[in-house]
Amino acid sequence: MFVLLLEIDVIPGTEDAVFEKIHAAPEVKESHLVTGTHDIIAIIAADSLKKIFEVVMNIRKLREIVRTKTLPVVKVWKSTLINVEGG
Repeated sequence: MFVLLLEIDVIPGTEDAVFEKIHAAPEVKESHLVTGTHDIIAIIAADSLKKIFEVVMNIRKLREIVRTKTLPVVKVWKSTLINVEGG
Protein backbone atom coordinates (compact mmCIF):
# COMPACT_ATOMS: atom_id res chain seq x y z
CA MET A 1 0.00 0.00 0.00
CA PHE A 2 1.31 3.44 -0.95
CA VAL A 3 0.30 6.50 1.07
CA LEU A 4 0.63 10.16 0.21
CA LEU A 5 -0.20 13.31 2.14
CA LEU A 6 -1.46 16.06 -0.14
CA GLU A 7 -1.34 19.68 0.98
CA ILE A 8 -3.95 21.67 -0.93
CA ASP A 9 -4.44 25.41 -1.34
CA VAL A 10 -7.89 26.44 -2.58
CA ILE A 11 -9.70 29.58 -3.68
CA PRO A 12 -11.13 31.07 -0.46
CA GLY A 13 -14.72 29.98 0.17
CA THR A 14 -14.51 26.81 -1.95
CA GLU A 15 -13.39 24.42 0.79
CA ASP A 16 -16.72 22.54 1.04
CA ALA A 17 -16.89 22.03 -2.73
CA VAL A 18 -13.32 20.74 -2.75
CA PHE A 19 -14.04 18.28 0.08
CA GLU A 20 -17.02 16.88 -1.85
CA LYS A 21 -15.08 16.55 -5.09
CA ILE A 22 -11.91 14.98 -3.72
CA HIS A 23 -13.88 12.38 -1.76
CA ALA A 24 -15.41 11.13 -5.00
CA ALA A 25 -12.15 9.19 -5.30
CA PRO A 26 -12.19 6.18 -2.95
CA GLU A 27 -8.41 6.49 -2.60
CA VAL A 28 -8.89 9.73 -0.63
CA LYS A 29 -9.15 8.19 2.83
CA GLU A 30 -9.26 11.38 4.93
CA SER A 31 -9.17 15.12 4.50
CA HIS A 32 -8.83 17.89 7.05
CA LEU A 33 -9.40 21.64 6.96
CA VAL A 34 -6.31 23.16 8.55
CA THR A 35 -4.93 26.56 9.42
CA GLY A 36 -1.49 27.76 8.46
CA THR A 37 0.31 27.58 5.15
CA HIS A 38 -2.24 25.31 3.43
CA ASP A 39 -6.03 24.92 3.52
CA ILE A 40 -6.61 21.17 3.29
CA ILE A 41 -4.53 18.09 4.04
CA ALA A 42 -5.71 14.91 2.30
CA ILE A 43 -4.51 11.37 2.92
CA ILE A 44 -4.46 9.25 -0.21
CA ALA A 45 -3.79 5.50 -0.23
CA ALA A 46 -3.65 3.12 -3.17
CA ASP A 47 -2.09 -0.16 -4.27
CA SER A 48 0.22 1.53 -6.78
CA LEU A 49 2.13 4.75 -7.28
CA LYS A 50 0.48 5.01 -10.68
CA LYS A 51 -2.96 5.17 -9.06
CA ILE A 52 -1.75 7.75 -6.51
CA PHE A 53 -0.43 9.85 -9.42
CA GLU A 54 -3.79 9.60 -11.23
CA VAL A 55 -5.72 10.72 -8.15
CA VAL A 56 -3.37 13.66 -7.52
CA MET A 57 -3.55 14.76 -11.16
CA ASN A 58 -7.37 14.64 -11.07
CA ILE A 59 -7.42 16.74 -7.89
CA ARG A 60 -5.03 19.26 -9.45
CA LYS A 61 -7.46 19.71 -12.37
CA LEU A 62 -10.22 21.04 -10.11
CA ARG A 63 -10.89 24.73 -10.79
CA GLU A 64 -10.95 25.52 -7.06
CA ILE A 65 -7.38 24.30 -6.54
CA VAL A 66 -4.66 26.96 -6.46
CA ARG A 67 -1.70 24.64 -5.75
CA THR A 68 -0.80 21.32 -4.19
CA LYS A 69 2.24 19.83 -2.52
CA THR A 70 2.81 16.08 -2.39
CA LEU A 71 4.41 14.35 0.59
CA PRO A 72 4.96 10.63 -0.07
CA VAL A 73 4.95 8.59 3.13
CA VAL A 74 8.10 6.47 3.42
CA LYS A 75 7.51 4.98 6.87
CA VAL A 76 4.65 4.83 9.36
CA TRP A 77 5.43 4.48 13.05
CA LYS A 78 1.88 4.62 14.34
CA SER A 79 -1.48 4.89 12.64
CA THR A 80 -4.58 5.51 14.72
CA LEU A 81 -8.01 6.40 13.47
CA ILE A 82 -9.30 9.46 15.31
CA ASN A 83 -13.05 10.07 15.27
CA VAL A 84 -13.66 13.82 15.38
CA GLU A 85 -17.27 14.94 14.98
CA GLY A 86 -18.95 18.32 14.93
CA GLY A 87 -16.98 19.96 12.12
